[in-house]
Amino acid sequence: MGIYDRDYSSPKRGFSFFPPVLKSLLIINVIVFMIDTFFLEMLSFGGVPLSYLFTKYFALQPIQRDIFYPWQLVTYLFMHGGLGHIFFNLFALWMFGADLENLWGSRRFLVFYLLCGIGAGLVQLGVQLFPGSELAATVGASGAIFGILLAFGLTFPDRPIIMFP
Repeated sequence: MGIYDRDYSSPKRGFSFFPPVLKSLLIINVIVFMIDTFFLEMLSFGGVPLSYLFTKYFALQPIQRDIFYPWQLVTYLFMHGGLGHIFFNLFALWMFGADLENLWGSRRFLVFYLLCGIGAGLVQLGVQLFPGSELAATVGASGAIFGILLAFGLTFPDRPIIMFP
């Protein structure tokens, strides 16, 4: 039985505030944000800042720009546009994702998260095909987070949520 097959909702294991996939997603997002924000801004390659190249190859680029690559449907999930963006995405992921991973198990939670993120990326690419739409790079896990919010609401419809002001 691997780490992704464990049932974290079983009485033997108990509830975990940071189940393994959730913890990994939080750590990866913070590391990528720190590298992009603090480290790559200072370095350049052939006169081009590495942060520009990082965004060019790993943010979700519109298909019309001819710099779209299929892996961007996954990598854009781990990039964020600012401190507020990453904070609220990761806060919502922790707040609602922990319960889902504890209930579903790690493997199912990870597959659901990635499918929601990829699906949101495909929708974004489709919207950008319409004339007059903005052709900007897309970053952030907001599409995957909205999938988590939807799953949480459908799974726990009567659970009260305590919000901060």
